[in-house]
Amino acid sequence: MAEVALSELLYRCPVRGTRSKERSVHAGGYLVPRSYQQQAVQRSLILQAGQAWLGSCGSRQCALHSISGNPWQAGMPPRPAWGVAFTLLVLAACLQAAAERKRFGWLDGGDPAYGGQMSQGTDPAKPIPRPQSALYAAQLQQVRDPAEQQDTKVAAKFYQRKLLQETSEDQSANGTAPAGTSSTAAQPSVAVDSQQQQQVVQAMAASATSMPTANGTGMPSTAANKIKMPSATTAQMRKAQVGTPNDIPTNPEGNIPVITTSPPAAVPLYITPNATFESTTVVSMDQELLQIPQSFLGISHEWTHVEELNNIPGYKDILNMLTQYGSGPMIIRVGGGSTDKLTTIPPQYVYQALAQVYNEIGAQFILGVNFESSDVELARGQLDAARSYMPPGSVITFEIGNEPNYYEGTKKDSQGQPLTALQYVRSNLIPDWTSLAKQLSCPCGTTDCCTYKQFAGPVWGHVNVYPATIKWFLDQTGSFVNLTTLHWYKATKESYNTPTTLLEEAPIRQEMNNLRALVQTSQGFGIPLRIAEMNTVSNSGRVGVSNVFAAALWTLDGCFEVAATGAVGVNLHQGSGQNLYTAILRWYNQNVLSPPVLRPPFYGMLMFQQAVKAGSKLLGTTQISGGSGVIKVWPLVDVYDRELRIVVVNKHPSEAGSQTLTLNLLVGDGYDSAAEVSRLVARGEDPLSATSSITIGGLYYAVGGVEQGEEVTEIVPMTPTADGRVSWTIYMPPGSAALVTVECQK
Repeated sequence: MAEVALSELLYRCPVRGTRSKERSVHAGGYLVPRSYQQQAVQRSLILQAGQAWLGSCGSRQCALHSISGNPWQAGMPPRPAWGVAFTLLVLAACLQAAAERKRFGWLDGGDPAYGGQMSQGTDPAKPIPRPQSALYAAQLQQVRDPAEQQDTKVAAKFYQRKLLQETSEDQSANGTAPAGTSSTAAQPSVAVDSQQQQQVVQAMAASATSMPTANGTGMPSTAANKIKMPSATTAQMRKAQVGTPNDIPTNPEGNIPVITTSPPAAVPLYITPNATFESTTVVSMDQELLQIPQSFLGISHEWTHVEELNNIPGYKDILNMLTQYGSGPMIIRVGGGSTDKLTTIPPQYVYQALAQVYNEIGAQFILGVNFESSDVELARGQLDAARSYMPPGSVITFEIGNEPNYYEGTKKDSQGQPLTALQYVRSNLIPDWTSLAKQLSCPCGTTDCCTYKQFAGPVWGHVNVYPATIKWFLDQTGSFVNLTTLHWYKATKESYNTPTTLLEEAPIRQEMNNLRALVQTSQGFGIPLRIAEMNTVSNSGRVGVSNVFAAALWTLDGCFEVAATGAVGVNLHQGSGQNLYTAILRWYNQNVLSPPVLRPPFYGMLMFQQAVKAGSKLLGTTQISGGSGVIKVWPLVDVYDRELRIVVVNKHPSEAGSQTLTLNLLVGDGYDSAAEVSRLVARGEDPLSATSSITIGGLYYAVGGVEQGEEVTEIVPMTPTADGRVSWTIYMPPGSAALVTVECQK
């Protein structure tokens, strides 16, 4: 056995545990994920033994030699009693790993989860060196809290492997292989849970036979419902409109592997159990309440490696995909926990990268500046750097600090004693905030040179804040504030949550009622309010909740909920790009940035954009119906062509429903045509827990946002009610959403 650094040996041999909360280890420059549930426990023990064996020397300095060599050449203390035994254990792990790679269809050394290359092609990205700055890198290392570092073990490298496994199981069950995959990846595999998977496939087949289907989509097919499939020309035109990410070829000969995350056409896209409940919603076309603002949907990203938004192959194309429906430029908020932990000015290349994003796709920015350190010169330097290196108009506001209501023990009173977060808010928050804003706005020290209305605040950590508190804040700081910003998470990582509890309606109703009052309070000062950081579960997310299909439905529903309060927008937080709740996941291959992976929340963002388009007004408030309130209806009307678009969400994890949509209009009033239904669904008996096989209108997105699949929409004819009003009845599978579109013919 040739000399191999132990870190490289662990890098090549996937040594992982079975507990989702175990730490990952740096191996060969990568975070090796160790959370996959099907891995053998003994390899976790091997890893623990390896960590103990390393002792006090670093993993990159410790070398493991052949049995006949010197295991302590790198300065390790002699441990002859078990050094050879550990060598044999690692060899055993490597043999097991090699067999596993073969079973999953990877060539030897080619598992992308461990930095290798896929069998379908070569390196999937151009070499993009990561810029180096020792001081900045040190700051970023402080930013990344242990929870965030832990969550990188579910990064795209590992995520792709799981998708491939599930796809291989589908192919084995159906005897098919999707076009564009290599012979290696398409070989039937002996999946760990193949028996369970076959049962799921059989159940889906049974469901499909109990209700006629068309074209294998699994949609109910009756005389009243038919499938609309685009012609080859139409499909080609649509792909041309969507655009293929630059440098990401979709053909098998290209340098980007085509990983199929959706079933072949013969497999139903979703299960079709009989509807167990009926629901009727009456939509009043006379209740046009408010118009959803342009640039409503945005993303939020930590300062940690934010420059990579410009460098990641295809990332900007994915942002363009979200704005292609006419919703206005993307607003990107750069901030979060990193804002107050950076005690230096980010390097020039960071701002230049953001400037490039602005120049190429028109994205505008909310930039955070340090507040917690009470360092005026640092904050001023951060503002000056942004103004120097970024074009005019690219920054819409500067956000002062991050979640000051959680400054626990970091601020001190006049006697130098640390304050609790509550004490700080009551006594020092507004004086400190106003002092910093004034010094940044008035460089000459007097009101003769002040620039007002250029900051966002208070950056409150949640929406459960009294309206009186926001009024108190704006009373004192309103002359400096041009945007009120708050954060909204369903829960914290430490709280109990499941895909079902994530979608519970009662907490949403309570929080949105309060948010509506907060919006009105801010509007009373002439200041708009934006949810500048939003996602499912805070502190990097929760496995099995933030990274599953339920998060897509929560994202879709949550965006409408915030819009209905009158807020001007949301920024879906991506963390540092590798968190559990991250929708657009970045990853590395051979230490090179690779095209991102789109996870379930992205599909919720996409359907929201498809529904809102260039301009839409909400019709009435949230419509909740269906049994115990599991059906939600969001009706919109286009402000330009009066097209009716209705988003229907079925939150029930296992029961299908029949949703009737009725307008307060009679036949002949302009909406007599059939409705076109595009579905957001996940295949399987437990759709809310799905991490793959997710489609929107029959389409799904592979690595780099490459569009795959065939566009599938359902046509539902209009059926008049007994009193002559127009009406459509939509079948809603469990755990799904649908976009219902009706053209106005007047």
